[in-house]
Amino acid sequence: MPAPGHAHYAAAKSAVVMHARAAAQEYGPDGIRVNTVSPGLIERDGLAEAWPEGVRRRREASAVGRLGRPEDVGDACVFLASPLASWIAGHDLVVDGGATARPTW
Repeated sequence: MPAPGHAHYAAAKSAVVMHARAAAQEYGPDGIRVNTVSPGLIERDGLAEAWPEGVRRRREASAVGRLGRPEDVGDACVFLASPLASWIAGHDLVVDGGATARPTW
């Protein structure tokens, strides 16, 4: 999601997603699937102390009431690499605990 002071991040992330979609079209005929994963805020040591207000806001925004864990993102990647995702290509899988499903109005 775009935010003040983070235009560089938003532009770079959008570029990665579009590159993956183009690559999915290019390599799909060869049986190669290309996807991206966009994680929400991931818990790490010291994060709550370094950014208490941001952590609070992100927890409140999450539909599941917590920040992500590294294994949440890893599980999503394993799923995309598995045969269970054999018909998923050119997709950006948002792994954010439902934060982007929350209305902003």
